[in-house]
Amino acid sequence: MMALIASVSGVCLESVGWVPVPSDQLDLTYSPITESDKRPLGFSVGQYIYNSDRGTCVTVQGTAGRRIEVQVQAEPATTICIKGNDVETCSEADGKIYMCQEFTAENQGDQNSTMFEFQCNGECAEADVTFWFRFDVSPGISSDDDEQWCWARDQRYPTDLIVLPFVQTTEVPVKENSASSITQHLAALIAGIITLYTL
Repeated sequence: MMALIASVSGVCLESVGWVPVPSDQLDLTYSPITESDKRPLGFSVGQYIYNSDRGTCVTVQGTAGRRIEVQVQAEPATTICIKGNDVETCSEADGKIYMCQEFTAENQGDQNSTMFEFQCNGECAEADVTFWFRFDVSPGISSDDDEQWCWARDQRYPTDLIVLPFVQTTEVPVKENSASSITQHLAALIAGIITLYTL
């Protein structure tokens, strides 16, 4: 469960501190986004409320000099935007955002945390948005190692866990007087005519 922290007035619907799930404890079972207490693949559920123009805000700790992997998926697919320090981006038509980079502001100084705001900035439909989100912070050994860490990340989203039921199909027998049989006879007739013509 994420800890609630002091809200930023006028910006955040709610402010929470990010609590990551260890990779060996990830829930690999799909859960609908309406089950907000579930954390498939370590994701949590956030909201943007259109009428109040406020969304979930998340503070991620231990970010100084490190890359942060950000994954967001609106469900159902729609536009949602996220801003972390001076970096802002919005989802594509599939409702997904993926970033893995540093989010350092010019005036950040020695600050070892980053706050992310979910918002719309006039890009969203005129409706509330519910979305999955997840943050992971790189080990911070070196910039090269962090870049490799980003490349090796598992970029699945909660909906990737949906298991489609297996449907067995049966072959429909083709009757001799069907169109395919007629096509075969015509092909043989044309081949015969071509053979006679070339003699």
